[in-house]
Order: sequence, then C-alpha cells, then structure tokens
Amino acid sequence: MKEPKQVSPLLSVQSLKVSRADVDILKGINWEIQPGENWAILGANGCGKTTLLSAITAYRAPSSGEIHVGDDTYGESDWNEIRQQLGIVSSALTQRVPADEFGIETGTQWPKRAARLLDT
Repeated sequence: MKEPKQVSPLLSVQSLKVSRADVDILKGINWEIQPGENWAILGANGCGKTTLLSAITAYRAPSSGEIHVGDDTYGESDWNEIRQQLGIVSSALTQRVPADEFGIETGTQWPKRAARLLDT
C-alpha cells in the first residue's frame, strides 16, 4: 500500500511569545496553515491580532518561539524575500505602506485614484 505524501505546512508558528515592556502581548501561540487553507483572525480590539500578523511578517520580532514559512525560518532567512510569498489582508497593514505605493489604495487616496482611472 502506498503511504500518503507528507505535506509541509505553508506557515508554522510554534510557542510564539511577543512581549513589550515586560508585558506579554502573545504567549504560547501554536498555529499551522496547510496548503489550500484560508484563515481569518478575529477578536476584540487589543487582543493581539495585529501583533500576530506583524510577527509573522517580521515587522515585530518575537520574544521567543519559532516562525516558519515553508522551509524558511525567521532569523535564518531573508524575510524581505519571504514577505513576497505571504498574502495578508488587514487594515492595520496600511499603516506600514507609503500612501503613494502603487497597487495599494489607502484612506482618501482611493476615491481620487478611482476617479482618475474612470477618466481614462
């Protein structure tokens, strides 16, 4: 009998802890995303959603734990390259993108850009 092929997770977070000023924002987070899965992170304001996404995308360094994207490990790989493989949608990420960044519409820029596109 043929054994099923082992599929590596696309994202693996193990024992993630993120602290700021001696306060644990996230602690003991374990999470895997398998190929073909889509996830939504929901929660109340201040519960750590943005901190989790910031750690996964390497905009905030974890205090401890491991983050793997495919075969790449945070702290051992070029996360600037890895970010190009990640698809994350969050209103909080717009704070990290310059307002004139092509392809990303933020704030009041969208109506102006839409009007320009419709005029052409």
